[in-house]
Amino acid sequence: MNRRAAAAVLLGCGLLLLAGSQPWVLTVREPAPGSLRTRGEVSGSALTPWVTALTLVAAAATLVALGSRRRWPLLLSTASLLGVCLGVVVTALDPTAAPAVGATVSSRTTGWLWVGLLAALLATGGALLATVTPRPTPTSERTSPVGAAPSAAAQRHEAERRASERAWRELGEGRDPTAPD
Repeated sequence: MNRRAAAAVLLGCGLLLLAGSQPWVLTVREPAPGSLRTRGEVSGSALTPWVTALTLVAAAATLVALGSRRRWPLLLSTASLLGVCLGVVVTALDPTAAPAVGATVSSRTTGWLWVGLLAALLATGGALLATVTPRPTPTSERTSPVGAAPSAAAQRHEAERRASERAWRELGEGRDPTAPD
């Protein structure tokens, strides 16, 4: 997994967990007609409790993807974060869906909802980037940079390969490669 994409996912998940614990919606409620109105605030985790759970799943899957070569953790992380984005967007579009006691007279969103939305988009973008980026093959990670001196093990391996090729070539020409010259 691309480390930058993983950093974006983990940073977005951390910000989303922080934003989810803050008030997303400020409400004014009237418990009964004609009674005093009360102000209230509803946190992101109270509005959409499954967003926090999916964020934790996405963060854990990202950490698993960093340590493995499998594709399923990336897909799980991406799917979880798409669900998180959906939940935050639905909450942003309809803040009056906040749980309330009595009739809600008015409600408005706070900046934490938008921080949560940006964090969800950052994390989802990182997960999508990691999912569509081709993964390096195991051999490309072990090759040395151009111009670097080969290691002793690489030199031994190359000498053995050449000796084996020479033996097969001599056999193909009808000579015994084990006979003394």
